[in-house]
Amino acid sequence: MKNFFQPLSLCLALFSLNAIAETSVWKVSKGDDFIYVAGTVHLLPASEYPLPSAFAEAYRQADTLVLEAPLPESMAEQQQMLKSLQYPAGQTLSKQLNPSVRNELHQYLQSLGLPVAMVDNFKPGFVAMQLTLVEMSKAGLSGDGVDKYFLTQAKTAGKPLQFLETLEFQIELIAQLGAEDPNAFIKMSLAEAKDSSAMLKKLIKAWRAGDMDFIEREVLLKAKQDDATTYRLMFSDRNQRWLPQLQQMFQQPGHELVMVGAAHLPGNDGVLQLLQQAGFTLKQMQ
Repeated sequence: MKNFFQPLSLCLALFSLNAIAETSVWKVSKGDDFIYVAGTVHLLPASEYPLPSAFAEAYRQADTLVLEAPLPESMAEQQQMLKSLQYPAGQTLSKQLNPSVRNELHQYLQSLGLPVAMVDNFKPGFVAMQLTLVEMSKAGLSGDGVDKYFLTQAKTAGKPLQFLETLEFQIELIAQLGAEDPNAFIKMSLAEAKDSSAMLKKLIKAWRAGDMDFIEREVLLKAKQDDATTYRLMFSDRNQRWLPQLQQMFQQPGHELVMVGAAHLPGNDGVLQLLQQAGFTLKQMQ
């Protein structure tokens, strides 16, 4: 799923960081205290490992790893997630769509070899995610993302874990996507799914280089123009909710490595700008 902005002085400050960027890892400081904030890719092919060395260095120096939300690991959690993302009995996605969009979705599913019944009970946000995952798998681009990679390392090493959101919050977030206008959301999701493998390759390249300008232009600005509601739910609202938690980390002992999707970092609504506005010093890691 994808994915995806101040006074001139702050814009210039952020631009100067981007100009020498090599990674998507930032050291965020106030006085002698610091945390790391790293942008991640949630799907990353095995061929993209090893990661840029700044990720391993930030992980080594961090006392605590902070991720967006825990993953549904137990069977009970997975079943509850699926149940929460389904329509009530008697309702289906097909019934929410007009004939044109419904036919487009059904034809696309058939082209993937997927029966309509496999997804018809699920809400638009979950269906959009599944279409993207199928396209990624077809293109050989599936694989554990950066978050999962470091989550596994932290669990093995016994490094403390924290989360910015609950699993329940993320499930409810997915359930809300497309609820306002399922026709427009599904139509947009179909167009994006067809281009998702090519776009992911470009995004991975930008992510490795710490190219926040590209991510802002190709993900955030397009998302804001195409679907302002989804943009607000996925990015700006969440970034604002995370800021107090990031600030609170400077009141705690030790150092944290905070990992969030790379599209949360750039732009006027992004985590980097919010931290700069709050008086923190940012340094992009080489």
